[in-house]
Amino acid sequence: MEENPGRYVAQMTVRLREAADVAAWDMSLTPDEASEVVDQLIVPHTDWLHHLVAARECEARTWPGHVLHVTSARPPTRRGGAAGEEPPAYRRDAASWKQIEIACSPIDLLRRRETRHAVLDALAVDGLTDLASGGPDPRHHEA
Repeated sequence: MEENPGRYVAQMTVRLREAADVAAWDMSLTPDEASEVVDQLIVPHTDWLHHLVAARECEARTWPGHVLHVTSARPPTRRGGAAGEEPPAYRRDAASWKQIEIACSPIDLLRRRETRHAVLDALAVDGLTDLASGGPDPRHHEA
């Protein structure tokens, strides 16, 4: 990857497409259906791979905003999570940060109601919106 990041992303995209093609075949999709489903899957994932590769060597800059770090209740083994390790720069340099641990497995984290409420509460604190109550934040209402 070091020598040619573009080629690396292209190779990962081919592998992802192959796996998606197999999954589409297993779902008994027609060739047209399979092509559409696979393309819908591949494009955002390839874009994300490009972003990750491009950001890989980027130095973290100070973040003037607030950070909400939502994690599952698994043992802390990731960077910045183990005892004595320095937190990642995005947390260390933020104006403020809050970590919330949801009692679930990593795979269920995005499915949990507690995760949704934590994110929506964080958005409301920043004055962006009060989505948790179903309407716009009255502090930002324009007549």
